[in-house]
Amino acid sequence: MKERLRAKYYLRYTDDSVLLHHDPVALVSALPIIREFLRDELSLSLHPKKIDLRKFNQGADFLGYVSLPYYRVLRANTKKRMLKSLTICDGKEEARMMSYLGLLQHCEGRRIYVKLFSQKRQAM
Repeated sequence: MKERLRAKYYLRYTDDSVLLHHDPVALVSALPIIREFLRDELSLSLHPKKIDLRKFNQGADFLGYVSLPYYRVLRANTKKRMLKSLTICDGKEEARMMSYLGLLQHCEGRRIYVKLFSQKRQAM
């Protein structure tokens, strides 16, 4: 991305990536180049339903969070999964809770944090 597209704002973690640009035409024109590189160099392909062109203020869905211009929130599906998994009593509740608290440290998650602890108290 950096070499072929000269992308200034590009994030990647394992198989997830985000390309940011102020011009939507530049983003759309980058897709064939990305597809060709993935196909020819890595024998990979883009998932057709996981390509999302958004305005900057709508946020980018990346690694379980929605990153907005000045803050990050937890993805709605991640919140639902988190709350649902805490209802499972299998002896791993404490480890799960610690994992979720670590996840919440990286975003604006005060309301979900309160919800987690109220749900934990109800279960006790």
